Amino acid sequence: MKKYQKPIIITFTIIFIIIVMVVSFLAYTQNLIRQSILTNLGEITKQDAEKLENKIQEHKRILETIANEVKEKAKNEQEIFDIYNRNSGNEEFSRIAILYKNGTTITSDGKIVDLSEEVNQFFSVEEIQISKNRISKVDNEEINIYSKKILFQNEEVVILLVIDNDKYKNLFTQNIFYGEGIECIITNTGEIIANSKNEENNTNIFQDLKNINEKEFNKVDEIQSEILENQEGQIYYKIQEKNYYISYKKLSIEEWRLIIIIPENIIAKNLNQLLEAIIIVSIIVIIITLLVTIYILLSNIKKKEKLYKLAYIDPITGLGNYNDFLRRIEEKIEDDSNKMIIILDIDKFKTFNKKYGHIKGNELLKRVGEETKKIVRKTDIVCRLGNDVFGIFLDGEVDVKKITNRLNKNITKIQIEDKWYNIHISIGIYVYHSKEKDIQGIIDKAIIAHDSVKGKYNEKYGVYTDKFEQQLSRESEIENMMEDAIKNKEFEVYYQPQISTKTQKIEGAEALVRWNKDGKVISPGEFIPIFEKNGFIINLDKYIFEKACENIREMKKEFKEIPKISVNISKESLVNNNFLIEYEEIMKKYNVMSEEIEFEITERTTVSNDIDIKNVLNEIKKKGFCIAIDDFGTGYSSLNMLETLPIDTLKIDKSFIDKINIKEDNTSLIEAIMFISQKLHLKTVAEGVETIEQVNYLKKWNCDLIQGYVYSKPLRFEELKERLRNGSMLS
Repeated sequence: MKKYQKPIIITFTIIFIIIVMVVSFLAYTQNLIRQSILTNLGEITKQDAEKLENKIQEHKRILETIANEVKEKAKNEQEIFDIYNRNSGNEEFSRIAILYKNGTTITSDGKIVDLSEEVNQFFSVEEIQISKNRISKVDNEEINIYSKKILFQNEEVVILLVIDNDKYKNLFTQNIFYGEGIECIITNTGEIIANSKNEENNTNIFQDLKNINEKEFNKVDEIQSEILENQEGQIYYKIQEKNYYISYKKLSIEEWRLIIIIPENIIAKNLNQLLEAIIIVSIIVIIITLLVTIYILLSNIKKKEKLYKLAYIDPITGLGNYNDFLRRIEEKIEDDSNKMIIILDIDKFKTFNKKYGHIKGNELLKRVGEETKKIVRKTDIVCRLGNDVFGIFLDGEVDVKKITNRLNKNITKIQIEDKWYNIHISIGIYVYHSKEKDIQGIIDKAIIAHDSVKGKYNEKYGVYTDKFEQQLSRESEIENMMEDAIKNKEFEVYYQPQISTKTQKIEGAEALVRWNKDGKVISPGEFIPIFEKNGFIINLDKYIFEKACENIREMKKEFKEIPKISVNISKESLVNNNFLIEYEEIMKKYNVMSEEIEFEITERTTVSNDIDIKNVLNEIKKKGFCIAIDDFGTGYSSLNMLETLPIDTLKIDKSFIDKINIKEDNTSLIEAIMFISQKLHLKTVAEGVETIEQVNYLKKWNCDLIQGYVYSKPLRFEELKERLRNGSMLS
C-alpha cells in the first residue's frame, strides 16, 4: 500500500488544484466578461455620442449659415423663411422662428408665440445657444432650440431653429444586446429626453431605478452622482437582486447625458451557458487528468527504476557507476571505523579492445566486476567509475597485502566464453579515517597512488602515503614556476656530442635541457614528467627547438661543417597538428635547414594509442627531417615497427651498454640490434658510453656514433663550439 500511497496523495492534490483553478477561472471569466461588456458599452456610447455631437455641430453650422445670409440679404420675414428653406436641406427641423425684443415670436409655419419671459435669456449671448429640453408653445412637443442673435433691418432679433427631441433617436445604436438594452438622452436630473425604445411611460431614469426597490435609494443616488461628476465612464451596480451595466457620456448640450443601461439578466442566459460549458469541460478535464495522472504515476514507479539505473547503474557490468560510488560512500562516511578506497584499472585495455573487439572488451569489464565482487564482503562497495577503472570501498579493518594478493590472483587471468585471457591490473590504495569528509579528495588520493604504479609490472599496488603529499606539493611548486621560467630564460640548452667511430669527429649533438633556478639546478627527471602530464612540455619543446635553431645559426657563421643537432620531441607535441608549421616558422626565422636537425622520439611514443604515429612521422620525413628512436629496446614495440616507420637512427639505451663485458657473452641483444640496423640501413647511436672497452666493442660491431661521458659530458653552447674548434674529443 505504501507503494501507492504517494501516487494517491499526488493524484488528489492535482485534482484539488484543478478544481481550485476551475473555480478561479470561472470567477476570472465572469469578471472578464463583465469588463468586456462594460468596454463594449463604453465604445457604443462613445460612437453614439460622436454621432449626436456631429449632428449638433451640423445644426450649428446650418444656423450660422442662415444667420449670415439673413444679415446680408434678407429684407423681410418671408425672405428669412425662404433662406431657412434653402439651407435646412434634409435636416428634420420643426420650424424656424424670429424673436423680437418685445417677446413676439413669428414662426415659419405662420404661428405667433409670446416669449417675452425669455427675451433676456435669448438676447444676452452673442454666440449660438442650445436650450434645455422644453415644451413647444406651438404644438406641445418636446423640443430644443438653437438660437443666434443677429442684426436684421437695423434691429436686433434672435433666429430660433427648432428641432423635436425624438429626432435624436434615429442616431442611437439599434438592437443593443439583441434589442434588450436601452439607450437614452437624459438631463442632469435623469429626465428622459429620448430613448431607443419609444417608451413614453419612462420619464426619469433614476426614478425608474429607485422604483425597483425603495430601500435602494442610496445606491441610485450614488449612480446619479457618479454620472454627474464625470465626463464619461462605465458602472457595474447591483440594486436589490438585479445587476446593471451602465455606460454614460456627457454631451455638449447643457445638462445632457447619453446613457446606456443593460440589466445583467438580459445577458445572463448566454453567460450561464458559457459557464456551464466551462464546468462541463472542466469536469471532463478532471476525469481525464485523474486517469492520466494515475497512469503516469504508476508508470513512473517503473520509470524511476529505469532512471535510477541510468543515474547510478553501469549498463555493461551491472555495478554502480561513479555517481553511485560517491552516494554510497557518503552514506557510510559518518561511522568511526577505518576505511579503504581502492582504484583498480586494466593495463592496455584499449589495446585489448582493438585486438579482440568491443564485445569481448565489454565482457572483460563484466567479468572483472564479477570477480572483484567475489573477493570483497557484501557490505563493501564495488563500482565501475568509467572506462576500465573500478572503485572499491572497504569498511573496517582490512589487510592491504591480503586484499591486493587476492585481486591480482583472481583478476589477472579471466575466462571469456571458452578462452582464457591474461591481463595486468594497476591498483592504488588509500586508507583513511572517518574524520576525513572530502569524498572527492579521498578518491583523488587513491587515484594518485594508482598512477604511481600504473604500467609498472614489477609493482603490484601503490599505497598513498605522506610522500605523495610532498610530491604533490613539489609538483604544484614546479607548475607555479614554469611559466616564469621560460620568460626569465631559466631553461638552458646543453649539447652532448655524438662522436663518429670512424673519424673520431663530432658528427652530431643531442640538445638537452637544464633548469637553473636561482643557482640551483632542477633535474629533468623531476620536471619533465610533470610537464608531460600538464601539457607544458609542448612549450618547453618549442623553446628548446628555437634555442637549438639560434645556436645552429651561430655555428654556421663560424664553421663550414656543423654537427646535426638532435632535438627531443614529446608525444604531446606530436599530437599537436600545427607543431610542424610552428617549427618551420622558427627555422625560417633563423635560416635553418631541415637536414641540419634530427627529431628524437622515444620508443614508448611509437606504440602510443593517442596518435597515428606512422602518418605523423611520414609528415616529418616529407619536410626533410631525420628521425631517431630514443631508448630503443626499453619499450614494447615490435621489430616490424622498424620496417613500417620512416626511421633513420636507432639510439641504443644505456641499460644495454652497461651490460657490455668482454669476459661474458651477455651482449647478444646489442649484437642483434646492430645486425638488424645494418640490414635496414639504419644509423646507430650508443647512449651512456663510459669506458674505452665499451667503445672498442661498439666499433667492432660497426656502431656509427658514440654518445657518453667517455668523450664528453653535456656541454654549454660555448663549450661545444670550443670542442669544434679543437677538432678532437679525446682528453
